[in-house]
Amino acid sequence: MRNFLLLLLFTGGTIFAVSWHAYSKAVEELSVEVVERYADQTRVHLEGFFEPVKRSLLVAREWGAQGMLDMQDVEALNRMFIPMLEQTARITSVNIGSSDGAGWLLLEQEEGWFNRVVKAEDQGEDAHLRYLDRQGNLLRTERKGLGYDPRERPWYTNAAISPGEDEVFWTKPYTFFTTREPGITISSGWTDPATGKTFVIAFDIKLIDLSAFTTSLDVSPNGEAVILTEEGNVIGLPRAFETRDQQKASVMKHLDELEIPLLQAAFRRNGTLHNEKGVFSFTSGKWHWWGAIETYPLGKVQQLVISIMVPERDFLGDVRRQATYMILIFVVSLLIAVIMSFVLASKYSRPLQALALRSRQIRKLELESGDKITSRLKEVMR
Repeated sequence: MRNFLLLLLFTGGTIFAVSWHAYSKAVEELSVEVVERYADQTRVHLEGFFEPVKRSLLVAREWGAQGMLDMQDVEALNRMFIPMLEQTARITSVNIGSSDGAGWLLLEQEEGWFNRVVKAEDQGEDAHLRYLDRQGNLLRTERKGLGYDPRERPWYTNAAISPGEDEVFWTKPYTFFTTREPGITISSGWTDPATGKTFVIAFDIKLIDLSAFTTSLDVSPNGEAVILTEEGNVIGLPRAFETRDQQKASVMKHLDELEIPLLQAAFRRNGTLHNEKGVFSFTSGKWHWWGAIETYPLGKVQQLVISIMVPERDFLGDVRRQATYMILIFVVSLLIAVIMSFVLASKYSRPLQALALRSRQIRKLELESGDKITSRLKEVMR
């Protein structure tokens, strides 16, 4: 009886161990596949965020290379770029700067449009400010000493060094001169063969628009997507930052400053910043999470870090429930088998024990009639 129970437990335990190992392997493979798919989808969405801006910039650069952008004709520049900004929501402003110090800005504001015009002869001391309504009609002008020189701005320097067809340059996140908001800028340059001047055109993207993009991503019911610089500054915030004011107050902060346990658990390993590409698992709060890190190149010299974080329960809920049912079924089946073993052992051992007792009585010549032995076993009743 004892050997039978041991065999039963050993066989059941072996089957359960093999099944659990196969299940754990399947869970890991499925988790990696799911978060990689989420990361790929987010990368595609990010390309959809940046690529229209890049295409529009190359179109504008071609206009400049063909001599269609006359910085002296502010009205003509406005007529060309106001429709472009209206159609491309990601672009918040356009800058043009030349190697002689002239500059032109078109910025969309809530009440209308704004121009900042810097003439070469002013050497960056005075700027001519123009305020327009939503239709582009001039409302008022003023002259103000801003000390602004386009040649000193991040968007100008790299593009001016290597102006050329299809060459675009992305700045690192920085603070815009006019709005004092954090953002990034894509720029491209060309050289006028007639004058030898170098021109650079640049489109600005506010980081708050990038955060609006990441907070709107539907990764999974409880999943999160964030975008960081290589240094760990968060420029695409997670969904916890729902309002515009929250995003303005938090964008560009280092992930340590945000003090979000999920980001700390995902990116902090042994006190160091972990932003290498790949899939990983971690625990935050009471949930087990899977994460994936991808990189998105911005130009030739920098890249953004994209991270997707998804709680395992979001995509393995049904699988976990099935595993729980499997364990319960196994335990119940094992208990039933043990109980049935005891019942059967008792049922079959009782007549055998009585038969052994009668045999001992016969050997001792104790032939008095005892209780009748009954059993379903034919061998016992013969």
